[in-house]
Amino acid sequence: MRGIRIGELARRTGLSVDVLRAWERRFGLFQPQRTSSGYRLYSERDERSAHDVIALKAQGVPLAKAVALARDAPIHTHTAQVLIARVDDAVRGLDPETARRAVAAATQTLGVEAAMVAVYLP
Repeated sequence: MRGIRIGELARRTGLSVDVLRAWERRFGLFQPQRTSSGYRLYSERDERSAHDVIALKAQGVPLAKAVALARDAPIHTHTAQVLIARVDDAVRGLDPETARRAVAAATQTLGVEAAMVAVYLP
């Protein structure tokens, strides 16, 4: 079995274990596998979904809607569009500090590989 345990997912996302469990129970956001001893194992997709919800909430999207968007957009379309706009605005505005923060936010939110594919290349 592959995956990360809930404590590691909490560390990577900055969310508490209780919040992760609540999002799983209340919204069905995650589909963790279980070890033979009952531990949850979360996938990369689960981690990305958590980051998407965090990013959408930071943009003012209500939690239930953010979860629905994260679950329904496997390539993080909405989040990527917002991140692309932030990077684009900073570059067009010739603002290197804002551009640096926008690139860092995209990388932190999506991870390096997904940010390259979904934000930087487009």
